[in-house]
Amino acid sequence: MPRASTRGNTFYSNNMSNTNDDADDDNTGSISGGGGPNNIGGTAFEPNAAHVAAVEKTKGFTVESMPNYQNRIMHIVQFIRTDYPHLIPLLVYELPDDVRKDPRYHFHKATHSIKWNNYKPEIMQSFMSGAKQWKDKEKGIKYTYDHLRKYHDAVLKCSEYSPYNYALPSTYKKEMKPYLTNLKKELAKAKSEGKVAEQDADPICFSLFEQICIWAVMSGQIFVWCFLVLQWNLMARASNVDSISFSNFWSKNDTILFKYDTNKKDRAGEHTTEKHCYANPLNPFVCLFLAMGCYLCINQQKYEQNSSNSLFRAQGKDKSASNSFSKALHKLIKFATRSADVLDSHSVREGHFGPHGVRKGAITHVTTGSMDGPPLPSILHRGEWSMGKVMDIYVRFCQIGDTYLGRCLAGLLPDKPNFDILPPHFSVGIENKHVNEAMKQCFGVILDKHSGEGIQGCLLLFLASIVYHNKWLKSHIAKGKSHPFLQIPILNNSKLLEELEKLVTLEPAGAVKSATGVPASVAIREEVRDAVKLLHEYRKEVQWLKDNMVNMMKDAMEEKYTENGNITASFVEGTVSRLVGKVIDQVAHKMEESEARLMARLDESSTCNTGDTREVTRAVTRATPLLEAQLYPTYTYHDPNATGRNKNNTSWDVPLHFTLQTSGLFEGFRAWLTGYPAESTVTHTTDSAGNAVEVTTRTPVKPMRLLKNGNLPKKFKKAYDNNYKPVMEVLEEAVESDIVNRHVDEMDHSFLRSTYERAFDAACVKYPDFRTGIKKNWKVSTFCKKVREANTRSGGKKRKHSVVV
Repeated sequence: MPRASTRGNTFYSNNMSNTNDDADDDNTGSISGGGGPNNIGGTAFEPNAAHVAAVEKTKGFTVESMPNYQNRIMHIVQFIRTDYPHLIPLLVYELPDDVRKDPRYHFHKATHSIKWNNYKPEIMQSFMSGAKQWKDKEKGIKYTYDHLRKYHDAVLKCSEYSPYNYALPSTYKKEMKPYLTNLKKELAKAKSEGKVAEQDADPICFSLFEQICIWAVMSGQIFVWCFLVLQWNLMARASNVDSISFSNFWSKNDTILFKYDTNKKDRAGEHTTEKHCYANPLNPFVCLFLAMGCYLCINQQKYEQNSSNSLFRAQGKDKSASNSFSKALHKLIKFATRSADVLDSHSVREGHFGPHGVRKGAITHVTTGSMDGPPLPSILHRGEWSMGKVMDIYVRFCQIGDTYLGRCLAGLLPDKPNFDILPPHFSVGIENKHVNEAMKQCFGVILDKHSGEGIQGCLLLFLASIVYHNKWLKSHIAKGKSHPFLQIPILNNSKLLEELEKLVTLEPAGAVKSATGVPASVAIREEVRDAVKLLHEYRKEVQWLKDNMVNMMKDAMEEKYTENGNITASFVEGTVSRLVGKVIDQVAHKMEESEARLMARLDESSTCNTGDTREVTRAVTRATPLLEAQLYPTYTYHDPNATGRNKNNTSWDVPLHFTLQTSGLFEGFRAWLTGYPAESTVTHTTDSAGNAVEVTTRTPVKPMRLLKNGNLPKKFKKAYDNNYKPVMEVLEEAVESDIVNRHVDEMDHSFLRSTYERAFDAACVKYPDFRTGIKKNWKVSTFCKKVREANTRSGGKKRKHSVVV
């Protein structure tokens, strides 16, 4: 076995690449002052071990696809072993443990590699056209060209990181080029005959995207909902959404801007562009601001202990959040009602549904959804696609086109009314005591941890959307058992919510001064609509004049005759003029104003409004707030699972079908002290005409610490006693004096947070595992399990915290 090359070990030497281009200059980039590469002015330079390790780590950073490439090289090794075993000594060598584990070479899980200096194009061509061509040889199904081409890419990339200076022959790429061209043509012909196993995802159109959002919300899959809506609005790969952190987005006027650190083709992040994203108050299912607000509010405790700055976190044993999203999305589609028929009706083939279809569908929507679509360069920049070297240099990014594109991706159509609608926002700032309290309740953990990253403006917009759509959110709480929306704190605080509703508007106010991303053509269209309305009003007025002129003249003549009996021509003329002017003058004045506004629009030289102070007048529609329910009501029904003396009980502390929320420790503690005032129930009945109707009834749940065992349904009581109550009693024990006589209305976020922290610190003295649980995002039920285990070992409180069966 030859000795591994020391080229990569020379401090500050050239990178690990050993292609022919750099083989003649091993000292490029080294520090030198005369007398040798590591000699400075005659003095030897020996870096310390820490600096060597840091530099080697930097030099070892490479493309993320290297594990996949090395796995493909192992396929080639296996091919040589099976079909050409006599060539193994000349082509294949086993990797020593120290070389295989050296991060500079990126072997990952590979155990063997290839002597690239002996690797001929004929071997690769035999592999690609022979062993690897067939996915199902019996059925005559071949792999796609892209799948096979990646083996060629793997050879080129992995040969750059050979530890023994095995370089590919200089003619390798040139000899492979005509073969790859012919292979592409061959597989294109096979594809036309249906003999290629296609794996590409079909585009997801806007209506299907909206339907998936509806399924996600209805089933309580808030992670899928938020990830999906963000991917659509960014027109992104799932991996790009995965990498977004709190430092990658910020607010500006009526928009939120996102910018990746890196992308697939730009690993250094030198050419990533800003992406303007907008709210859609008209459709809460696809509204990005609402989806992100709900997700962050419900999951804010996950950001408290986790050191990661990422917006989305991998779930369970998944390697990444994008992997978790893909699994959850496929699971959602699998169990959704009539999902197969819905996919088929939207031209998504069986086996061709996947997250990448969201990216394809988004670009299809903005390029074909309107005859007045956004500029193509803006679309390509947003998708991080190259337009070619010349175009990339001379057609640079411009925010005007991207703001227009952002509104189109939000589901706002430029040829429909309300395209220039503003997001729900507060007319005041965070200095307002009600807004400040709501921000602490909904995003307190995030504000504390990321206070210096400019996230506050975004969270204010998210909170305003939650307040604006609170009726919609409550309707889903009423429809679904233990819907995650119930964990949004302000929905359970009716007094605070009522004050916040007064502060939310769609008109220019506060930090949102104007509508951006609105082309002049859209503004002109709005003025034309207003002019048409005036014409319609004018026609109605003229018709009214025509219908009533005779009677009006008759009344006027009789009045004159009654006075003096003389009716002259001048009297008739004056009466007619007065009556016509009464109707016409006011309408004519309105039409003149409309004409002036329209002409002003036509004279504008700008193609898009990106930051002026033009007022956008949109009425804020609010439903009448629900009446406050009785504070601690009881509910009358029969428990089908009841036994013993409860069998005839019909009075319960919780409504029918109410179940415990799966929540973190702080959310559980909040419910222990304040309950669920926003809980609602939907019942189906018929009206007087026999039509089916839904009736929503407020069914608030009292603070969980006040529930009485004798007034709990059997199934709920079992879950309450086993998976909730044990740890809550432990927490309450340390702060009981602070909460026993305090009214629920006086328990604001600051009180809840400070009380919880004191209770938690006290509990950790007896149960040290609690701190580990916070880091690992344990649910309340897991904490209860640890309490029971600890008490069983110590012999304490066995009776109180024993398992109920």
